[in-house]
Amino acid sequence: MKNKFLQISMLALSAASLMFASCSKEATTTPADSNVETFKSTKKALFLYYTGSECNPCGSVGIPNYDAVANDLNMKDKVIGVVVHTNAPAKDSMADVSDANTAGGELIQLIISGGSYSAPTFLVPPNAPSSGSASTARTAYAGYVNTFSSQAPVAAVNVSIKNVDGIYNVITRTKFLKDDKGDFKVSALVIEDGVVYHQVANSKMVTPYTHNQVLRGKFSTSAFGDDLKNGNVASGEIVEKTLLGFVPVNIPSTSVRYWNKANLSVVVVVWRHTTVGTTKTIEVINCEKVKLPL
Repeated sequence: MKNKFLQISMLALSAASLMFASCSKEATTTPADSNVETFKSTKKALFLYYTGSECNPCGSVGIPNYDAVANDLNMKDKVIGVVVHTNAPAKDSMADVSDANTAGGELIQLIISGGSYSAPTFLVPPNAPSSGSASTARTAYAGYVNTFSSQAPVAAVNVSIKNVDGIYNVITRTKFLKDDKGDFKVSALVIEDGVVYHQVANSKMVTPYTHNQVLRGKFSTSAFGDDLKNGNVASGEIVEKTLLGFVPVNIPSTSVRYWNKANLSVVVVVWRHTTVGTTKTIEVINCEKVKLPL
């Protein structure tokens, strides 16, 4: 009965949204005397690259600049890259920004100015976004990543993923490394490598073209995180939160929507939300990347 119920639920949700079903289990706190589990003491930056497959500067300059930072072997322990396709300048079948509730639709809000956005754009929160095609872009953002990673982390996160009857359980365990206070949240972004599509670069359509680290969706209710802990946290405190989701049914009419589970990863981000008056600030605390099990 349980398996049948899950299958019916997944089909219904897939037909309705063709995206991810997302929910989460309540966060639980583990006493600080658990010293068997090891948490990294490093801090990884989230590097967001907003791009478009029909965007010429994205392909000719933006992608090389992004790769020089996100895929630099000297930076591998300092940064996690996520590529957000933005329907810029033309409709992009990989874009996930048509609805404000989608992962891309939420993340695009970080670069909107005056009601519009442009690609290529780089962002390492909380720095201001800037053009990814600028000649100084790779140097500037490598600097932002190095600055972010050199700071002592407030928290570290361990991630494990289980496939239970087709439902992915992303189990996050966040350990606070110092006494602090805030509204902490955790999200799970799903990205894919090896997506074969096309790309305009140097004023030519390159096809086939292989895209990597492409944002596909989320296993959390919000790209900016589901509730983890609000209020005071103590050094050594561990908070567990499980995020649930599944890969959607493929859409036969849109080949680029055939997600290859073997190439999917989950990027878990711990955020801090701060509101002062009418101003809300969203800060990345730390992030981790884990392959999605088949």
